[in-house]
Amino acid sequence: MIGQGAFHSLATLAIAASLSILMPTDAAARDADRCFTSNHVRSFEAYRLDGHGGRRGSSCLSELHDGLAALRLPAEGEDIDDVATAGGSSAYRWGFINEAGELAIPPRFERVGHFQAGLAAAYDGAHWGYIDRRGDWAIEPRFDEVQSFGDGGIAAVVLEGDWRLIDRAGKPVDAPLQDPVARFRVGDGSPVRVEVEYEDTYENADGETLAVPEGVTLVEPLGSSGLFIARRDYRYGLIDADLEWQVEPDYQDIRVPSQPGAVAVAWDSPAGDALIRQDGSMVVKGASVARFNEALWYARRPDGTYAAFDLQGERLAEFDAQAGRRAREMGAFLVAPGDESTEVLGPAFAEPVSLAPEVTLKEAPAADFLVVFDGDTLSGVILESGTYLSAKDSGDWFQTIDYVERQGDWTWLRNQQKTLLQIAGPDGRPLLDKPTLERLGEYNVEPREVEEGAAGDQPVAIALVSECPYHHCKPGAGLLMADGQLVLHEDWHKVEPVYADEFVDERRFVFHTDEGVGILDGAGSVLLAAKQQHIDDFHNGHALVYGNGVTRVVDRSGQLFDVPNGFAMSVVAPGVVRYRKSASEEALFSLYDLVAQQPITEPRFQDVGDFQDGQAVAVSSDGKAGVIDRAGEWVLAPAYAAVEPVNGRLWIVQRRLGSDAFEDVPRALVDAEGEIVVPYTEGRLSAELLDNGNVEAGALGNDGVHRLLSPAGEILIDGHEVAFSVMGDWIKRRHRTATGYLDDNGEWAVALEPGMGSDFHAESQRALRYTDEGTEIIDAEGAVVATLPEGEWYWPADASRIIGRVREGSSTTTKYADPSGEITLSVDGEAGVFHNDTALVSRSNGQDGFWINASGERLAMPERYSDLGLPADNGLAYAAREDRYGFIDKDGRYVISPVYDQVTDFENGRAIVTTAQSAMLIDQQGSTIARVTNECGVRVLYGPDKERLWPTRLPQRCR
Repeated sequence: MIGQGAFHSLATLAIAASLSILMPTDAAARDADRCFTSNHVRSFEAYRLDGHGGRRGSSCLSELHDGLAALRLPAEGEDIDDVATAGGSSAYRWGFINEAGELAIPPRFERVGHFQAGLAAAYDGAHWGYIDRRGDWAIEPRFDEVQSFGDGGIAAVVLEGDWRLIDRAGKPVDAPLQDPVARFRVGDGSPVRVEVEYEDTYENADGETLAVPEGVTLVEPLGSSGLFIARRDYRYGLIDADLEWQVEPDYQDIRVPSQPGAVAVAWDSPAGDALIRQDGSMVVKGASVARFNEALWYARRPDGTYAAFDLQGERLAEFDAQAGRRAREMGAFLVAPGDESTEVLGPAFAEPVSLAPEVTLKEAPAADFLVVFDGDTLSGVILESGTYLSAKDSGDWFQTIDYVERQGDWTWLRNQQKTLLQIAGPDGRPLLDKPTLERLGEYNVEPREVEEGAAGDQPVAIALVSECPYHHCKPGAGLLMADGQLVLHEDWHKVEPVYADEFVDERRFVFHTDEGVGILDGAGSVLLAAKQQHIDDFHNGHALVYGNGVTRVVDRSGQLFDVPNGFAMSVVAPGVVRYRKSASEEALFSLYDLVAQQPITEPRFQDVGDFQDGQAVAVSSDGKAGVIDRAGEWVLAPAYAAVEPVNGRLWIVQRRLGSDAFEDVPRALVDAEGEIVVPYTEGRLSAELLDNGNVEAGALGNDGVHRLLSPAGEILIDGHEVAFSVMGDWIKRRHRTATGYLDDNGEWAVALEPGMGSDFHAESQRALRYTDEGTEIIDAEGAVVATLPEGEWYWPADASRIIGRVREGSSTTTKYADPSGEITLSVDGEAGVFHNDTALVSRSNGQDGFWINASGERLAMPERYSDLGLPADNGLAYAAREDRYGFIDKDGRYVISPVYDQVTDFENGRAIVTTAQSAMLIDQQGSTIARVTNECGVRVLYGPDKERLWPTRLPQRCR
């Protein structure tokens, strides 16, 4: 099966070739000589699936189409002397020559497309239209954008910003469509292939379609305030829920902050940059904004002054022009030296620290504080929190500081021997009085990892105090609290934290005595007396304790609960334990209610996981996983190898376990009845519960799934039909690119369906359609004729056979099928379309560029070519020797010598060739029919008799 992306790229290239090759690049316009030599290096990949070697020519003489070739010459009506002196491309226009080398249409158009079905797109400098073979307007220029007409007589155009289809008379073809169209692509054949790309549409939380202004794209939400980053004309602004601009789209980009509540930065408007709060209000605008470090923004205003802001947009400091220019980064700090003071800002500063201008700052090795010296004397320490520890506010010990350790909001200061000198609190003041400090010197003091801001209103222990092994140490253990109080008992030997696997506001500690172990609360008060032998970590608000030969359960308040004698016991929910009645691994688990002190179930589970929202994944006695409630009843019947909860009504399930964590095992989404909501699929299916209760399910890979589901599993949006993304309370959706086929009356002969397709082939009246299940052959009414085997399948317009690529590892096999889907030929390697019973083959072993016949047999050739085409109707094919092109016959012998830089295929006995000096139209003997070259500073066209056809005269200096 071919993916949409692969075929889409082919379709895009085909359309681009019809127009863009005739729209000269600035480089070609600046240097006229370069138009004769293409910078494009061809490879065999470029044309294997096409009937010829691609559509090529120079940027000033294109290949032939419908017997006409576009060329770029001095504009009709321009004085040739002005053209010669002007230089560049402003005085050049496009015209056409015919197969006889005659100037069929003078150079009068700013841009053109190729002729196809008797018409060519042309641009008059303001709008596009279509010209006939005489150069007259067949459809007047009024369009903003156009595509070439296909042989079905339909073209796609843009009029007043809207895409539409027209016929050869310029009249609209009004085929019914689902949503606003972003782009059409029209193919050939009958019925005519039409590919439709749709515009984005938006829905609010009530499912109402929003009338987003034309040309506006909502990109993503900005925080949760109801604002969206939006784009218009490639510039960005902020739009609100009423679709009113709160910040005009003047910016090159707006970056969403990764931190909650942080400001967004808007870059490069005509007035400058901006910092914008998540409610849309401006912190600063019209400035030059830069991210100073991870915690600070720095802005230079138009008046030359500077300001520093934290991530939330609070202005922390302002500097004059001189200090602002001197500002530098020192670790996490901003230092701005001024004439009267030196200002220091850090990540968590409420305001700058102002120092005398003569002080010296040094960055600590850990880069989380700055050391301040007055001459050679240590005068202070500046912490990341904004705290300034000053020597004049401290004792003599300050001069002996050698180590600074930061733990949360507390700063530990030690001397060279690492003896504790003092602890600075969140406000920067010394925490310990002299008696406490002396007493701590008699113990081992271990700082705890405490989160910043953890103190709050709750007592917090910032250190564990325990006995030390030295002779001066005293017995006892305890806690050092955040307020500097010491909770210490001489009969305690050790205090250690009891860890909890869930977030809790207040910690618990275990203390050890000669009699056993007990539990302390966060303030050091005893909750459970030290009469236990062992206490586990807390899980689901409870911990297992063991004492006097009995296992019990304790909650966080210290209350003990009896449990039955059992094994492999664990707390699976607050107040519920699972246990086995015997030590056998085959024994089944029961559930027990701690509060009611009675069993919930008999032994019947191989395993029970933790409960979440009243449900738990459990494994039945026969080894199947399902979901139970707190009464032990099955909510989701046990039928799976693995179950993953989503929302209490939906679950992701697997039929088997993977051999390791990396195996991509198919997964499905099911409801409580076991009904499949999302089929089994690879790609690591996942589901996200959204704020409004809906579920977004998705899987990666070629068969990827993306669906928006109701809480019960009803499909709200199917991503196979509609691409969507969740944007806060809004949904952005776009119907997938769809392909249908129009008949001669402009009606859908084959209705639009998501996916891609090929053109219909006239002889068989069949086409390919690509679906998620594979590649189908359809008839002119859309009925499926056959389904092709797995592989990448193509049906080029010039091909009588369907081409398929089957890849196994590094090897590729090309298969050919007839219009009924029967495989008629298989070729080792990558082979392309047959043209005149010849196809080109490439193999992974480096055997590039040889021909095969209709039976797949390799044709003998006298040499190996660096590039090779297929025989045209006259039997000649282009071939390159050392990247110089000529033409060979069916036996591989050069009929036209390889002397050209670039060539096209022959069409009706004519080809375009280029050298560094000229672009030429030649016949099959290699004789020049027409030639474009540079002469006397202008581009000149010579006809078959070497007569100058254009311009009619040369500049004055060359006459």
